[in-house]
Amino acid sequence: MAASLELINRINGAHTIQLSLRDDQWLEMERAAAFKADVMGERMYKLDGFLANPLYRVFNVDFQHGGRFYGAAYQNCPEGYRRYLTIDGKPTVEVDYCWMHPTMLYAELGIQLAFDPYVASCGSRPLIKKTFNALLNAGSSNIDQLPEFSSVEAGMTWHQFVGGVKQHFGPLAVFLGSGCGLRLQRKDSDIADMVMSSFATRGIPILPIHDSFVVQAAHEFDLRKSMSEAFLAKTGHHCRLRSAKGALAPPLDSMVA
Repeated sequence: MAASLELINRINGAHTIQLSLRDDQWLEMERAAAFKADVMGERMYKLDGFLANPLYRVFNVDFQHGGRFYGAAYQNCPEGYRRYLTIDGKPTVEVDYCWMHPTMLYAELGIQLAFDPYVASCGSRPLIKKTFNALLNAGSSNIDQLPEFSSVEAGMTWHQFVGGVKQHFGPLAVFLGSGCGLRLQRKDSDIADMVMSSFATRGIPILPIHDSFVVQAAHEFDLRKSMSEAFLAKTGHHCRLRSAKGALAPPLDSMVA
């Protein structure tokens, strides 16, 4: 574990990782990042022009829970800005796992997930997803109401909405309110370690953003292959992937917070 992390940091540290932004675009991005941190209740890390900070793993309670990779400034870039990351001045591509934790849980039940699990009639997709994740991390189904929820808009109480979410997820209801989120993070962080190690052993830099990875665009095929193989090896099932192409020097009005 420590050896692979040291190798990943050594390889990434030997390359120049930057954002292709002007000074005014940097300010715009940092305002967007600060707004997101405030809304999400997250810690805001200082972003700067050079983004090759060393990674470290954070475990929770014990080594069977958590284990995700943190520490790099690029992880705090708002999603709409990550496409302007460059590695050694070259454009990048970001590939992420779709529905990673639901796919893992269905896999534990021997089921291959083949549809978007966050689309339901009881609420918007972002709200369904956030409620699902809150239930995964909670020790019971009695979770605090999310600020995005409106009983007027939903036409139901928060308690009724949570019940609808649990009903929507059907077979996965047994996992909701069980506190299994950190156990799944250990599994997804091990998958991340497998993916990154497959690149680092070949001297290729790769940047983790929890359930996605950024590499030079020329390595997209290899990245998708490594991600598919790692997930299959860890779970015995497949997980859908999605790519976001990179770009250079965007105009300021094209930024998406």
